[in-house]
Amino acid sequence: VDALVVCSSITNPRMRLGAQLVQQMILMGFPSKQPAVQCTVLCGTKHDRDQGGEVDRFLQSAAPSFFEPFPERGVTVTTSKADCAALVAALNAVAAAGRGRLHYVPPLASDLAQMLGEKLGLKPAELQRELEECRNRFTENSSRLERLRLQQQQQEEFHAQELRQQEERCKQMFILQEQAIRLQEQQRQEERAHTWQQIQHREALRSEAAAANAAVEDAAGAAHQQRMLEIMGMQHAVAEGRRQTERERLVLARQRSEEMRQRHQLAQNREEQSGVIDRVGSALYNAGRNLFG
Repeated sequence: VDALVVCSSITNPRMRLGAQLVQQMILMGFPSKQPAVQCTVLCGTKHDRDQGGEVDRFLQSAAPSFFEPFPERGVTVTTSKADCAALVAALNAVAAAGRGRLHYVPPLASDLAQMLGEKLGLKPAELQRELEECRNRFTENSSRLERLRLQQQQQEEFHAQELRQQEERCKQMFILQEQAIRLQEQQRQEERAHTWQQIQHREALRSEAAAANAAVEDAAGAAHQQRMLEIMGMQHAVAEGRRQTERERLVLARQRSEEMRQRHQLAQNREEQSGVIDRVGSALYNAGRNLFG
């Protein structure tokens, strides 16, 4: 704890029960009284409702009564809804003094019950039992929240690792896709070169066939020409099959890339949901601490 701010309305010139309980909690919860009072600011609120002398009565009556059990008086300021400059200046002065942080030590349930019993007129034994039950429940809730926090942290680490793995797989898939595109382009160039060679070869065959037809006009020449045409048809069918195979590979690579993108989006949605759960757990943890000390 860096500083303590005790708020009390200036319309209450006397130190009422609430202020007395806060005073005793400071005395019991901070073993070293000197640093505690040096970092304590008594803030009188509702300064704008002063109807004549209420601020002076607060400063002259309530403030001395509050700091009476301490070795020295702390800082006393007054504020309103529109003006909190005095409180800000007092907190800055405490921070600039560099007295160190205060360490709150929860008082024993028996001591706290005895003090509350004297102030409220209740039985200390019953108060002690209720305080111990409340503290036990708070400890259990804190442990449960801590376990939930650890589980949430583990889940976040798992999701983060899974996301990293998915990103790595996506990178590998992109690399494979680029390699497939480059391979496809290379194969297209080879196919164009091969097609050009085939065209030249067909032209050569045609020239040869024409020469053969011109030289030999019999059945043997016609059979030879038919055989050459069949060979050319088979070569064309083989080239067309290769092009169809490459088109199918490209479609498959695109489908795999889209699947990896959808998985990456799903992992991001899970991480956002886990962040919401973490904030809810943290809010419950802070609420528990503020409620039970």
